[in-house]
Amino acid sequence: MGASDSRQCEVVFMNYSRNYTLRNARVHLESGQYDTAMPSTLRTSEYGSAVFSKTAGAARGCVGVVTYDLYNESTKRADKKIAGMFSVPFDYNLYYIWHGIGVFPINTQCNSCLFDIMKNNEQRGFVRGRAEGPTLTYRDNDVTLTSSITNCSRATMTVEVRNR
Repeated sequence: MGASDSRQCEVVFMNYSRNYTLRNARVHLESGQYDTAMPSTLRTSEYGSAVFSKTAGAARGCVGVVTYDLYNESTKRADKKIAGMFSVPFDYNLYYIWHGIGVFPINTQCNSCLFDIMKNNEQRGFVRGRAEGPTLTYRDNDVTLTSSITNCSRATMTVEVRNR
């Protein structure tokens, strides 16, 4: 195993909703790099993934957030944004693997601020947990999100989107 792939996170989004398309994928990395990119659009019954890994030679893991616009096929508009946060640290003696999911206003930017909110702030509009914890579930008025993440150096985070 090379230095660049010793910490990695595959992020998988699965769209099981009946009337939503996930559009305009955005990614913000606090640390790490893309190995493969997220698909820009996921229609009903589609799934897609991306792989992120630590930067070679850096004593940092792969840490970031992925967002999709929640496009309602009935109304032909996107009023909300869904987000998945992941943190696969370099040093497991100091840090844990974390993940989070939530629903935000459509104008929410996929950036360092969103990552910080999901990683460190009070849980409003989202939930977060450690890898060894239970599957996360977040419900808003329209959709239910679930997330799980494996507790290993090559973690896989799976986010499922369903109608409420």
